[in-house]
Amino acid sequence: MIKLGCANLASKHAGAKATLRAHVRGVIAPTARSRYLFGMRIGEIAKQAGLNIQSVRFYERKGLLPMPPRSPSGYRSYDERHLETIRFIKRGQGLGFSLHEIRHLLELHQSLATSPLVVSRKKSSRESERLVLLARERLATIEQKIKILEAMQKQLSGFLREYRSARKLVCPAAKK
Repeated sequence: MIKLGCANLASKHAGAKATLRAHVRGVIAPTARSRYLFGMRIGEIAKQAGLNIQSVRFYERKGLLPMPPRSPSGYRSYDERHLETIRFIKRGQGLGFSLHEIRHLLELHQSLATSPLVVSRKKSSRESERLVLLARERLATIEQKIKILEAMQKQLSGFLREYRSARKLVCPAAKK
């Protein structure tokens, strides 16, 4: 009787092992449910975020991306929160924020997202004030870049007008 019980247990265990091996080999397509159970590996999260594996590891080393838990086999196991954080980092970089500034924005974003208080104009928290200050600084930098780009646009437009009129060409950078 005991042998029969062990045999049944062993066959159930062997079946589960075979299913897991098939999943790992790619025989069974990963589904949203399996991604939830096993998490995303580094290659998958990098692909979904539109960057390479080294960038994901870099964000982890710099403390921008929290270290994910490891699977029993030692693989990093990322979830949707990690993907959202990577997308936040990329959006910040696209807007011209440095990684140092993005770290502060992430901290503020996470503290505001987890705090139950509603921030009003009269009673703003210290975190929201830091966020506003950082945004104002970034806006001033953007406005300065716009002025520089407008000056460059004016110079290049003048150069093209001169070129069309077949005058003597002078490099716009040489003009004062």
